[in-house]
Amino acid sequence: MIKLIVTDLDGTLFTSDHLTISERNIKALKRASEKGIKLAISSGRAYCLLDDVIRQLGAVDYIMTSNGAASADSSGRIISADFIEYEEWKNIYATLAKEGIVTEVYCGGNTYLNKEDFAKYENQSLGEPALNVLKRIIIPCDDVLKNLEGKSAEKLHSIYVEKEVFERFKEKFEKIGMEVSSSIPHNMEISKKGINKGRGLKKLCSALGIDLGEVMAFGDEENDIEMLKAAGYSYAMKNASKAVKEAAKFITESNDNDGVAAAVEKLLN
Repeated sequence: MIKLIVTDLDGTLFTSDHLTISERNIKALKRASEKGIKLAISSGRAYCLLDDVIRQLGAVDYIMTSNGAASADSSGRIISADFIEYEEWKNIYATLAKEGIVTEVYCGGNTYLNKEDFAKYENQSLGEPALNVLKRIIIPCDDVLKNLEGKSAEKLHSIYVEKEVFERFKEKFEKIGMEVSSSIPHNMEISKKGINKGRGLKKLCSALGIDLGEVMAFGDEENDIEMLKAAGYSYAMKNASKAVKEAAKFITESNDNDGVAAAVEKLLN
């Protein structure tokens, strides 16, 4: 029996505009909620970037943010938190800045970016409407390092990194105890070692007294793999990468063809 549905957003629950949840997906998840199944969002995004998701769905019980670095219930009560200490992320941030890589810092549920980097905040995979929404929520700083001095970070996010650069930094940062992944083409997400959506799901289930075999999970990108491996009923979207499909137990329709709803409807019928 499924007690918890957990879904990624970009490339999974969202359509390809990275903003919209289809009416079919909303209806299916609301039906599941009415039957007593809990709903969790698992995203690489910060808490501040999820208000519109909650508004569209109208039925979200738990939120896992920053690739599992933090989780909270619908009231905002923190269930778990695993962050990068200031001295650690400061050095990583400075290394990326030297290479001219635009990096935002996720801290305290918000996301911060140097003012001078807004003009370079681009990723063609997201599209201009989604980028504009993100830019409106990001908190601009004259100097991120000074503004957040002494504070731990949930995650560092580099919005656009060429593949060869990503691979080079992935190797470099993993050697110093970081977790490096990607949720959309060309981005890079850096978290504390061992932090991923799979671990976040395990901690949430432990807190709720839910067995992993009672979880239905959906994802499409590299940062979803551990979550899909952990869940008893895991679904890769048809648009997912090969590695994600291999990690999941089932494959559903693409994000633009209501893949989440397609699987949930079968569960409920």
